[in-house]
Amino acid sequence: EVHIIFARRKVCDIIYKISREEAIQYKGKEIQVLKQVPRRVREQRRDYRYLATYLNKKDILFRWLIPEGMLVTWEEKRIKIDSIEKAQDFYEQLVGPEDTNSREELESNTQEEEQGTTSED
Repeated sequence: EVHIIFARRKVCDIIYKISREEAIQYKGKEIQVLKQVPRRVREQRRDYRYLATYLNKKDILFRWLIPEGMLVTWEEKRIKIDSIEKAQDFYEQLVGPEDTNSREELESNTQEEEQGTTSED
């Protein structure tokens, strides 16, 4: 997941237009262009980043809820996670109580990735 901020609105509009007409590819992979996500919402989602990273690794489908939380499809059930406590409980349910240390590793890895992408910009 990569967030790009454009300096000019015109460039953003051109990319939206191209992506609607045909799929954009980079290094052989298709890029999905989504609408803007407000900074406030991105900051709220940061608390759920460790869970999102784990779900992506395990190919478990989820989507973000606005203003906060996520909707996870797991074992043919839809689970609404709208608080950090529910996210922690669900994460422990997924990985088991013995692997809760990996949550801290995931959080530190995602923080390192975020710092790496912001310093490269």
